Amino acid sequence: MAEQGAVKTLSSQQLEQLWSEHLKGEFETKDVEATLATMVDDAYVNHMPVNTGARGKEALRIFYGMISFRRGPRTSI
Repeated sequence: MAEQGAVKTLSSQQLEQLWSEHLKGEFETKDVEATLATMVDDAYVNHMPVNTGARGKEALRIFYGMISFRRGPRTSI
């Protein structure tokens, strides 16, 4: 991403690609580092209505790594 203090403008195509990479890391591969790579340093996540989340990459690394990205047993309906 852009250097601290600098603003980087993304085209709609670049933004779509970045979002696609984020979703892949978060939901498909469950890769914490790949997900964080798509975020700014001061990013935050707030899951409502349970009010869980974190702010900043270090806190998000813990949040995603220990809470959101745990792999549970597969179940079938």
